[in-house]
Amino acid sequence: MQPLTFHPPTCKSPYFNTYQPSSEIVSHCNPSAGLARAYAVDLLTGNPVGAEDLDNPNQSDRYSHLANTGIPPTPSILFPEGSKDALVCVGAECDPLEIGDDKQTTYWRQVR
Repeated sequence: MQPLTFHPPTCKSPYFNTYQPSSEIVSHCNPSAGLARAYAVDLLTGNPVGAEDLDNPNQSDRYSHLANTGIPPTPSILFPEGSKDALVCVGAECDPLEIGDDKQTTYWRQVR
């Protein structure tokens, strides 16, 4: 798993996932389901991104539980055409990401 860092005009926010295997052994032939989490934190402070109370952040606001109980894939940011906002997706699970009017398309190419 690799972190994804997104840089909107207001902050630098890494998005990353964790996986904690279950301690229960259901079967020796099948892996047990674990706990998958998606994190969104402020790069400088470690505070949750989008927390309701930024002056008194709750640590559980830093992550959300994923419905997938296996090892989660790397997060992706999608930019739907015609929308001012983006989506942060982990597999098929997506959450809105407000970026406002500062979105612009950038093209680049690698020169060798």
